[in-house]
Amino acid sequence: MMISPFQVLMYYVITLLFTNKGLCSKMGFMETLKKHINVIVIFVFASYLVCGLFIVKDYGISTDEFIERETTLINVEYVMSVFIEPEKNPIINQILTDRYHLHDWTDKYYGVALQMLTVPFEYLFERSYRNIFLIRHIYTFLNYFVAGIFFYFLLKRRFTNVFIPLIGLLMFILYPRFFGESFYNIKDILFFSWSIISSYFVLRWLDDDGGKKFLLPAAVSIAIAINTRILGLSILMLALAFLIFIQLMKNADYKIIILKTLGFASLSFLIYVIITPFLWANPFKNTIAIFTHFKNFEPWPFTHLYLGEMITQNVPWHYIPVWMGVTVPILYLVLFLAGMVFLIRKCIRRDIPPMYDSFFGLMFLGTLMGFIAFRITMYEGWRHAYFIWLPFLYLCLTGLEQALIYVQNKNLFKINMTIIVFSLVSAGLIFQLGWIIKNHPYQYVYFNVIGRQIAEEKFSLDYWEVSHTDLLRYALKDAGERFITVKVHARNYHLLLPHELTRVECVIDSTIPYIDYYIDHTRKPLHERVAPEGFLELKSIIVDGMKISTLYKKDSFAN
Repeated sequence: MMISPFQVLMYYVITLLFTNKGLCSKMGFMETLKKHINVIVIFVFASYLVCGLFIVKDYGISTDEFIERETTLINVEYVMSVFIEPEKNPIINQILTDRYHLHDWTDKYYGVALQMLTVPFEYLFERSYRNIFLIRHIYTFLNYFVAGIFFYFLLKRRFTNVFIPLIGLLMFILYPRFFGESFYNIKDILFFSWSIISSYFVLRWLDDDGGKKFLLPAAVSIAIAINTRILGLSILMLALAFLIFIQLMKNADYKIIILKTLGFASLSFLIYVIITPFLWANPFKNTIAIFTHFKNFEPWPFTHLYLGEMITQNVPWHYIPVWMGVTVPILYLVLFLAGMVFLIRKCIRRDIPPMYDSFFGLMFLGTLMGFIAFRITMYEGWRHAYFIWLPFLYLCLTGLEQALIYVQNKNLFKINMTIIVFSLVSAGLIFQLGWIIKNHPYQYVYFNVIGRQIAEEKFSLDYWEVSHTDLLRYALKDAGERFITVKVHARNYHLLLPHELTRVECVIDSTIPYIDYYIDHTRKPLHERVAPEGFLELKSIIVDGMKISTLYKKDSFAN
């Protein structure tokens, strides 16, 4: 059996930590780390930022990115037409096009306040599709990076053990699926990022007893989260519920409670209206229209693979738990269960948990139960519920804290059990880092050790076809200097370099007789992923033994 370099690295780390000559025997090791914890954290953030900006160009374009940009431009043009008369400004008139009017646009209900900030940057560089989407990918990553900073400081406020926030930061960075998606998922990852930021400011506001100090940043960040995905409203509801509870526990005057509650809700709604152009014409009527739209969501015209069956958007109740169960690292799942057991035990004993624990415990249960009870539309993975990853991660760290307390109290062995626990967690994270490096840039199809045994037959893999850009490049390389026609969605064409663009035509219709190459996707069951008639398999992108996408070459296309 072959041993990978990452297994060797893990063996070395564990040996170093656990042997008599290892770091465990040096009683000052943890103290030394603690002394330099700020330097370590800065190093982690700096390394992550540099790495992210360096590899951002390695990712393809996802299915929704073109429509997201179109919605963004329609919103920008609407805003410009409201405040500026185009005919009196030739520059503005040049920017405006014959796109749909916002109120006639199919996706007018989707907020793009965050994405609108990318539009000015399109005009700072050569305005090619490659540059436009690279800018948007960098922007998505930077939002995720900033969210990581807020997540770290949120953890610092809760945990007295200085190593837990650092572990939490590493867990945040090194979750493979989000590591990959943080470069191109400009909808779900943006919402997740601002869920963290808004939760941080809400908790600071609640710490301040609902005072003025963090009122504005809390309201602004919540409004941005709601604009990005309507699910952000749950953060506002949670904030108001905790405010009322805290005030009641302090026997505050009812007038003050009502004033603070209505004040925060009104301010959040006002900011939400300001950053959502669709609401300007009629804020209340159009807000109801948004809620009605998402409540009675139009049928998704496709099917997706789940547990070996092609299902619609009406998913079974176990959809989120199963998807998370096969795509979340085992280490995280174990720590999460420990955190949930701790939280439930406290509630059973009628011992009120710390506010942060209660906040995220209710956020997790409320989100999960809400998706199940209201049969919220979902398809292609659990991306619509990425919001749940915030409380999940937080509860993982409460589980880690309780594990440390338990081993310290038991102290069954004559060694430092704290170092043992941290070493095991660190070994798991080192393994994830190795997996991320080994499978770059396809981290977004990560399945844990259980999931990868069945994923190829049971679940959609690269459902957003991000890897197709790489296969398109491979086809160009295989063809030499010849012009080729490839059956693939045209969006993948736009990240190619200028000299590559002149040598390829992308078509969707596979019946066109002059197609030279054919790129297949993995939304279908395994037995349906076969070479089309007249084509031979040329190249497959493989992750953990699974084909996530395949390039076929026409048999008659001579070398």
